[in-house]
Amino acid sequence: QDENGDPEYREDLVDEIRRLEGRTSPKGEMDLDALFGQVGGAMEQEKFADVVLNDTWVITVSQQAGGGNFLNLIRRESELTPQVIEDFNSGETIYPTAVIMARWLAIWPRPPVKLTGKTIIELGAGCGLPGLTAALLGAERVLFTDRSEGPLRDVVSSAVMNNFADRVWTLTGDWNDLHSRLLEEEADSPLLPFLMPDIILSSFILFDEAHGVEIAELLGKFLQTPDQVAYFVEYYRQVNTRAFKKACTDAGLNVKEDEIVTWEPEQNNPMEADQEWFTVLFTVSKPT
Repeated sequence: QDENGDPEYREDLVDEIRRLEGRTSPKGEMDLDALFGQVGGAMEQEKFADVVLNDTWVITVSQQAGGGNFLNLIRRESELTPQVIEDFNSGETIYPTAVIMARWLAIWPRPPVKLTGKTIIELGAGCGLPGLTAALLGAERVLFTDRSEGPLRDVVSSAVMNNFADRVWTLTGDWNDLHSRLLEEEADSPLLPFLMPDIILSSFILFDEAHGVEIAELLGKFLQTPDQVAYFVEYYRQVNTRAFKKACTDAGLNVKEDEIVTWEPEQNNPMEADQEWFTVLFTVSKPT
């Protein structure tokens, strides 16, 4: 803490986080207390968080309680280690981009995407809020993928809590291997339908340019017809999206960038007023 009792953070850790997020904001502008303290508001202190999607629907999501633990890692007494960066990317608490995407999917009475009966993949799912919302709204099957096992265990817990566990599958591993792993499934495997997903979802996944290129190449394998669509929600100020958009074009895909407008709660929520959390929606599909 500084002389006024406010928390201080190691600049090397702050700079590394900013690099991972691809932000161009000047040094010192990032409000880390707001960034992590408002990820889920009070939700981050609880194992099961009730996420309000709109005036009607609420979904219960399992996460790693005490998300503020990561905040402690980046205070001045912490060291910059591979584990610190791994913890930052682990997706074990609910991120604002996931909340915004979930609320966008749940717009009613005219939802932007028809989810009933659809086959859906969520890439880099973390706690899986968007995919869980899709299941809540009638998706036939949802596959959650992540490199970390912990968040996917939370996804299963959430599915059980919300009574749609029979429509949820998880896979741990690198997204670069996802398509080939599905190709290797037996003919009677419940995972085989995911080779031709109707919808691919993701939020806050384009950490750097290399990730953007990898994801675009993966979408090129999955999106084989104009009826299949991928939706990505990313931070508005994230510069890594440029490489993603170019790589999608190089892969023969159409990519459209839009402002995402969705329901917001009436109560004041600093998370939704902080410019650090402004987001955009990318829609990717194969040309007709």
